[in-house]
Amino acid sequence: MFELSRASLEGLSGDAAGAIQKLGLRFSVTRSESEAADSWLEQNGAVVFKFWATDFPEVRFLSGNNSAIR
Repeated sequence: MFELSRASLEGLSGDAAGAIQKLGLRFSVTRSESEAADSWLEQNGAVVFKFWATDFPEVRFLSGNNSAIR
């Protein structure tokens, strides 16, 4: 598990980093098991990650990320 917070903004877009910095947001991130994700998230070799608000774990979403695209 990894946490996105004021202490760990590396690699985030300016908008995302700015919101986390300004509002003190914290998100936990982990690689998700493929069976937990909709099949379209894994298309073209995407890796699926689960994100959730650290202080509000019921607020969560899945993201399919293709490392070949920058």
